Amino acid sequence: MKSMDLFFIVLKCFGALALFIYGMKTMSEGIQKLAGKNLRSTLNRLTNNRVTSIFTGLLTTGLVQSSSAISVLVVGFVHAGIIKLRQAMGVIMGANIGTTSTAVLVTALGFTNYSINTLALPMVALGLPLLFSKKDSHRSLSSFLIGFSILLLSIEFLRDAIPGIDLDAVSFVENISSAWWLSSIAFILTGFILTLLLQSSSATMALTLVLCEQEAITLEFAGLMVVGANIGTTITANIAAVIANAHGKRVARFHSLFNIIGALWFVPALAWMIRVVTNGIHSFNLGMEMGFEIEKWILVILHISFNVITTLLIIPFVPALESWLEKWIQPKTAKDEKYSLEYIDSGVMKTPELALLEVTREITKLAKESAANCKKVSRLLETTDRAIQEEILAEIRQHEAATDKAEEEVTKYLSRLTEDVISNETSLKVGRLLSIINDIETIGDLYYQITKIFDRKIEKEIYFLPNQRDGIKSMIDLLEEANQLMINNMLHQEGRTDNLEHAYRLESAINKKRNSLRKLHLKGIESGDFNIKSAMVFSELYTSIERIGDHVLKINEAHAGIMS
Repeated sequence: MKSMDLFFIVLKCFGALALFIYGMKTMSEGIQKLAGKNLRSTLNRLTNNRVTSIFTGLLTTGLVQSSSAISVLVVGFVHAGIIKLRQAMGVIMGANIGTTSTAVLVTALGFTNYSINTLALPMVALGLPLLFSKKDSHRSLSSFLIGFSILLLSIEFLRDAIPGIDLDAVSFVENISSAWWLSSIAFILTGFILTLLLQSSSATMALTLVLCEQEAITLEFAGLMVVGANIGTTITANIAAVIANAHGKRVARFHSLFNIIGALWFVPALAWMIRVVTNGIHSFNLGMEMGFEIEKWILVILHISFNVITTLLIIPFVPALESWLEKWIQPKTAKDEKYSLEYIDSGVMKTPELALLEVTREITKLAKESAANCKKVSRLLETTDRAIQEEILAEIRQHEAATDKAEEEVTKYLSRLTEDVISNETSLKVGRLLSIINDIETIGDLYYQITKIFDRKIEKEIYFLPNQRDGIKSMIDLLEEANQLMINNMLHQEGRTDNLEHAYRLESAINKKRNSLRKLHLKGIESGDFNIKSAMVFSELYTSIERIGDHVLKINEAHAGIMS
């Protein structure tokens, strides 16, 4: 075979694989948009129960059709402190099982005896008119139908490209098959490298099925390529974890560890597994001779078995693995240990539903940190230890810098998201999130102003009288209650207005307390009980606290869908 001919054949194969990935991406986006709030609520059901977490990963990956997207999302959640490592480990195991659903669909509909055009072209005919519908659900269904039809057509192109390969070009298989360990490593590496290049284990699986169909490789070697593809799909999460903290890195390493453990038991047992599965299929297909019609399902069952059995083997050892990962991956610095919000975009293309879910959770985490500053101000009033005061002030200033950066990143991220055509519902939610992050950033600025007030108080050695201190603390107590209500609201589905009356009552109580402290302030100056420096610091402090309460209320309103 001429080198130029081989080049065009390889180019055709990669073109078909690129079309497969594009079709899968379009189909995945359509599914996610159709799933909508159901996808968000499913991801929200994460618990410490490892079995529930596994089913969460399985269901969400079945919807999204991408274990890489789910694993990267989980790395980001653990990095941000939204979920714990043990929860994430369960989701990762479930995601590995869930991703096999793509292989089942591809095998059932893409490798049939009839022409793929019989199914794919009518799907395009049905989907195209829906693309111009005014309803978001119709356009999402269109994306699913067209994406899936492109995926099926890409398999047809791939099958047409492979027969042109001179099978002598793969004769190296015969040369290394006598060395079992060498051939195993070669085909595992082949599956790994293909998945690394294509960023899709499903695309590698499709190529492996085509090679089996054309008898370019044996079923055992195909099984080894599936092992390599499973390991290769973990690379995306590990890339995302490069800029994550120690917590996020542990999740990515577990994803790799899961598939390596799977390879350790699966490779030695592969020949036996093929015999068992073959005998099982023959028991339901009496009289059928061994051929691709059976081999394709053997390969799919092996793919499913790899993930299911590995999950069953690992489940009892999750606590031990969690402890080992925590000892293995130690934080290099205090900053690395602390949950942070240093990045939002994980580098994996997400649909609006997944993107907004990630932003919402990160904003909620930032709101929790903002609420924690309220207690820090209370501690500043209680302590006279200069070292403790300086430590608290530094923490508040650090949070203010984080909120500035967070607002900038969230705004950029949501701006990129809105560059594409999005639904009216998504557009409204983007507006609410932008409003909330803006209020959180403003609250951070107000807390920073409070640190400047305390700087002057400490430097000038200004002390509050008991009635001043008690007045500020009672105002902080009301603000803490308002903060807790805000966080509770943000942890639940947006659009709820049932807690708004409570939020209004708390904001009114904060305003009344501000008014009473203002009267105390004026009375203290008139009577001479307060010196002028103490009075000014006192006035600035209760004014700042009241302004924080205003923005906490605005966050509650925005979350409920009321934009002021």
